[in-house]
Amino acid sequence: MSLDLVTLPFVPNGGDTPISLVKEDLDHIITNDLNNSPRSLQIEIGPSEINHKCARWLGYKQLATPTINEQGLAWRPAVGTGVHSLLEGVFRRTNEMLGTTRFLIEQRVTIGDVCGQPIRGSCDLADRVNGITVDWKIVGPTTLRRVKAEKKPSDEYRAQAHAYARGFNTAGVPMDRVSIYYLPSNGEFAEGYFWSESYDEQIVLNALKRLEAITTLTKSMGTAALGLLPTADAYCTRCPYHRAGSQDLAQGCPGDPAALNRATNSITSLIA
Repeated sequence: MSLDLVTLPFVPNGGDTPISLVKEDLDHIITNDLNNSPRSLQIEIGPSEINHKCARWLGYKQLATPTINEQGLAWRPAVGTGVHSLLEGVFRRTNEMLGTTRFLIEQRVTIGDVCGQPIRGSCDLADRVNGITVDWKIVGPTTLRRVKAEKKPSDEYRAQAHAYARGFNTAGVPMDRVSIYYLPSNGEFAEGYFWSESYDEQIVLNALKRLEAITTLTKSMGTAALGLLPTADAYCTRCPYHRAGSQDLAQGCPGDPAALNRATNSITSLIA
């Protein structure tokens, strides 16, 4: 395809713009678009969050608490979204080549409800021939090494995988296995790790029961419930509800003691 220069806007002396302003303009366009993507603006709890290890985080989420601890542009999730889009294209083309819908791609499913509110999400891939759901995880080298060593996902990701299968089974589409395909964000495709196990509905039911209890508590007590909800070492300094040294949970969470101790020890070792 040839470039039609006639249709492009022409700015006299545009080449005189300082290069720093050119970069600033590009950064603004990228940041504005990614920060306003549907994934970034998601408010409702989805399958990836139903078994979040920190009960207080879930409490903040269910209270629709505005974010406190801004981390800037979520670039790594954006990279993951890009890979998801690439893989979506791969399997759509495969369906077209086969002339049938073997793969259900980015299929919206309802996995259950909490306090009368449905929990929905989009499953990356479901293979109808093999009766298995697939969740792509685009991860860095540290996470990839950990998963390969432990040969299992986190409890949070495991519940997410089973949640998608429950959504399909409830809708009458049989899925008897679940899987997570960990792919490197910085590496080669062959370095990925594929985990799978048989579908177990109880894993999802346990997560939904816990979330229901947290939701019921926050609905009845409001922010006063936050102090009753246990915390967990879940990358506290990156948490959108973290406020260092906070004495008022309504204004932010000071973090899990284990996470704070780990951070303090890390700083001490650096300056020792």
